[in-house]
Amino acid sequence: MTKPLIVYLDTQDYSNLYDIKSDEMQEIYNYLCDKVDKGDIVIPYSYFIIAELLTAFTDEFRDDRLLRVAIIKRLCGNNTFKFIDPGISLENVISENGQWYPKFDYWEQFKEGIEKEIDKFIESLPKKIAKKIDKKNPWPQLFKISPELAKSISKAASLLPVPKSFSESHLLVKYLKGEVEEKLIKSELEKVFSDLNIFFVLWFENKANTNVKLLHEIIRTVDSSNKCNTPFIFECVIENFIRGSVPESLPGSLV
Repeated sequence: MTKPLIVYLDTQDYSNLYDIKSDEMQEIYNYLCDKVDKGDIVIPYSYFIIAELLTAFTDEFRDDRLLRVAIIKRLCGNNTFKFIDPGISLENVISENGQWYPKFDYWEQFKEGIEKEIDKFIESLPKKIAKKIDKKNPWPQLFKISPELAKSISKAASLLPVPKSFSESHLLVKYLKGEVEEKLIKSELEKVFSDLNIFFVLWFENKANTNVKLLHEIIRTVDSSNKCNTPFIFECVIENFIRGSVPESLPGSLV
């Protein structure tokens, strides 16, 4: 079986293709779509193509950018050129999972932010109660101590740059309660970047929304050394909610 031809389109090519009202561009676009559908070619997009679309994120550009994203998705699917990184082999530069961004484990950093704040929360409890908390698996006790904690965590998660399905289904709380597996959480969080539709909808949400400010900050600070300030970001968002969830009275069994 013949391998499909890898076709590279640069930012100018995409700029031309975005003008699909032009008969000439429509014909070229249709031709490329046909070749992609037949498996004759693969068109990976790259960080630089996305970066070009991120230069404007005010409301007036929203519809235009979402249309451009739809064109990229139609032509490329989830095929991307991986972000330039010294650790990437030249024989392994294409991802089929939408990895256009610098590789980092969003979930691990997400967890780190949670754990830091929960440690602070435990320290804020009366000492005789804090001593009884199982540090390796504190959640069953913490949810019992503070029934409002689950709501606080869900509310904090909804302010983070996460898919709406993630926050509305309270996946984080379900995971902490042991009701869903970690791999489900990881796959949902990866969609923030790997699914361009989700990424750009988040990107263009109300600019006053903490959600969007955090997403911009992650993109600004992430680099090829796989580091970003997600833990710090999570701490900033969740801290006030968690601190506000400490009850005035505690269950007698834990006193």
